[in-house]
Amino acid sequence: MSNTGHLSTEETKRLTDLPTPARALAIGAHPDDVEFGCGATLAKWAESGAEVRLLVLTDGSKGTWDPDADLGALVATRRREQDGSAAVLGLAGVDFLGVPDGELGSGLAERALVCEVIDSSGALPRLRSPNGDDENGRGLQVVRQLSQRWGARRTTAGKVVWCEQLLPGRAGMEEPQPFH
Repeated sequence: MSNTGHLSTEETKRLTDLPTPARALAIGAHPDDVEFGCGATLAKWAESGAEVRLLVLTDGSKGTWDPDADLGALVATRRREQDGSAAVLGLAGVDFLGVPDGELGSGLAERALVCEVIDSSGALPRLRSPNGDDENGRGLQVVRQLSQRWGARRTTAGKVVWCEQLLPGRAGMEEPQPFH
């Protein structure tokens, strides 16, 4: 940083010239949030060959001051605008969770929905139990102890480990047992 408190051109480039990933998913609470926050970066990555998608969590139904607005039409408009923005930026597409504006939580149910979008592969994981010669066996044993069902699937980007957990306080939820 210079004596004036401003970053030099070289320092700015070092901090902002991010490497291009093979794939990226940008998640925003509302339609157009992502574009305002990082649209230029996503466009740059897409132009450089990255597969970039957006995930919009809410439906945009509160995006008007008109109390008589047709909310169904408003939601459809916001989706069209979002698809159009993604096209202008050169992105691969947009996924919508469609949670009504003002009703988005941050609990396990919402996180599970996001995970479904991230792992949209139709391939089912291979259910298994770890044994002593599994790679990263200790971590997989922890997954096994804390989940009802789990599995792993190889992808071109690596390995996806998948698991299901019951919510605490629900019938059938057992205390995890220590692994040996």
